[in-house]
Amino acid sequence: MREAVAGGQPRERARDPRPLDGGPALRALLAALAVVLGAQLFVGPRPLLLPVLLTVLGLGCLTGFAGDWGARPVARLPVLLLTRTGVLVSLLVTGAEIRGPLAGVWAPTDLAVGAYLLAGLTATALPGRAGRFAFAGFLALHAGLVLLVLDRVRPVIDVAAYLHHAAYALLHGHTPYGGSVPNPYDAAQTAQFLTPSVVHGDRITVGYPYLPGSLVPDLPGYLAGDLRWVHLVCLLAVCAWARRAAVDETGRALSLLVLVSPLALPVVTHSWVEPVVLAALATAVAATRSTSRPALAAGLAFLLSTKQYLVTAVPLLFPLARARGLRAVAAGVVGAGVVVGGFWLWGPAGFWNDVVAFQLDQPYRPESTSLLVALGDRLGRPADWVTGVLPLAVGLATSVVVARSGRGGQAVVLAAGTGLSILLTALASKQAFTNYFELVQGALVVAVAVWPRPEPADAPPLP
Repeated sequence: MREAVAGGQPRERARDPRPLDGGPALRALLAALAVVLGAQLFVGPRPLLLPVLLTVLGLGCLTGFAGDWGARPVARLPVLLLTRTGVLVSLLVTGAEIRGPLAGVWAPTDLAVGAYLLAGLTATALPGRAGRFAFAGFLALHAGLVLLVLDRVRPVIDVAAYLHHAAYALLHGHTPYGGSVPNPYDAAQTAQFLTPSVVHGDRITVGYPYLPGSLVPDLPGYLAGDLRWVHLVCLLAVCAWARRAAVDETGRALSLLVLVSPLALPVVTHSWVEPVVLAALATAVAATRSTSRPALAAGLAFLLSTKQYLVTAVPLLFPLARARGLRAVAAGVVGAGVVVGGFWLWGPAGFWNDVVAFQLDQPYRPESTSLLVALGDRLGRPADWVTGVLPLAVGLATSVVVARSGRGGQAVVLAAGTGLSILLTALASKQAFTNYFELVQGALVVAVAVWPRPEPADAPPLP
């Protein structure tokens, strides 16, 4: 690029060494990682291959942010084919997941699932208006079929008890923290899933083990009869927004993974709160793409007040503060602090018991899809200080690397950095389950969708 100087002579203007598109090779690897994450549902107990593969892909993405190789050009057609193939396989798996509980119970099941698969295939393959109409029909079919599944499927899980207790308490003017819920597990499950210190008779002495930002959005669902409806709406909204925000066919195709991932339906049916966290992340990412500082502050406040593991994403706020202003980001942090602090002041002992002590006392779960656990099964269980310190250190280091690179812009840094930090935190921890990987997958889908277009060769110089 050239610019005029005194005397009319042109001179070369220095270019930012980091391309605006952030690197097509890195984007392709993030898309591949998002697709592979769906395999978590199909591994047997004590896996090793999948945690190793996820660790390699995660570290590969991290080096793509830290180095230059991620900026190398890649052929778009193979990436699009890989993405579409992964989405189509996931669509077929999800169609089978939906059909299972409804077969033999609801007469038009096969016809409805067939229409669902056809709409998904069409929405993935067709561009333009036809693809948009097919996508709208697919969203409607997905919502209707999943609502039918939710009416039939109610898994035994403690998360559902925590959510119902907390929503009831909050709507009746009581703090959701510090109470107890009925223990839904038998003796063997209790020994596997819970530490003895939180079990007293047939009760679990925990009220709500997450931050309040993930509870408040569930209240309309509780009043309507099923909290999980809100989680379904969150995934539908993120999928629709990601498709609209996508800059090319790869992003539009991958956006469907938010709904058709083999992880998505189990996460909704089991009441896990990660769909709300993903919606909060998408809200914050959308706010980084707007010019409104109040919107950015509100999006960050929503995100940071949803779940404790987001502490690993805090380093991602520093480049955002430099780009959008310290005041807006600080307002978001303060807003989250006001929400969380208000509930803490409402009942400090109960809040500490549920949000902090319960998390620190979580048992070592040998069925986790975690590299730490998989290696521990073969080399010996690590010391308690390792399982306590290592995940947090890994997650923070991941966010620092992504934040320092700035590759892809602030929206990509926030989405991909959050996803990668939670992924590597989970792989280095004593617990790693479907809900964590579903959130990571959604975060990577958002990152691929909002990736900036490559800068044309004749584009004006960077400021």
